[in-house]
Amino acid sequence: MAKSKIVHFVRHCKPQKHERGYTLDFLTPEGITHAELVAKRFAKKTIIISSPYNRTLETACKLKEKLDSRIIENSNWGEISMGIYTSKPYSDFLENWGKENNSFDYIPPKGESVNNGRKRILQGVKELLSLKNDEIICVTHASIIANLRMMVEGISFESAKPKYGEGFTLCINKEDLSIFNLSCKSGVKIKDLDNYLNNQGHEEI
Repeated sequence: MAKSKIVHFVRHCKPQKHERGYTLDFLTPEGITHAELVAKRFAKKTIIISSPYNRTLETACKLKEKLDSRIIENSNWGEISMGIYTSKPYSDFLENWGKENNSFDYIPPKGESVNNGRKRILQGVKELLSLKNDEIICVTHASIIANLRMMVEGISFESAKPKYGEGFTLCINKEDLSIFNLSCKSGVKIKDLDNYLNNQGHEEI
């Protein structure tokens, strides 16, 4: 039995945009074609975990068709909710977040804080350990991938944010429960992230 799990995190492919600039929850024709190409990077039969949003499920379905695999929806990999700002230009959210000193504990109306989103992400990582598969694809969102990389690698959001159809590969060691980015070997233990998020909740790790 393998001592570690390999998880390929993939941002959904290109979605349509509202004229006001915010994201709509389905792919463009270009995004659908791109998803078919993304599938070529992965092995057949690899299980796919997907955020429940339409744009991630559409991407996952295209991967499923090419990989002869199956999809499991998991809400832990859903977008960090901006609440009332979801259907407004992103600049509106940034303006109001700035008034709160860009605190990771700031909760937008009807939304969730970055730190609460990070707790969801960590729960999602733990649930991956319960799967029997040693190689997994997780189709999710830019903010989820970026925040996971920020926690694991200590890099900035902009550095960690992937383009459409791109992402990174994470290794989860099943013996010492550490997680690290395969490309740079930077990592952290799950229990340390747990302690940080539950006891401190500040912006930096």
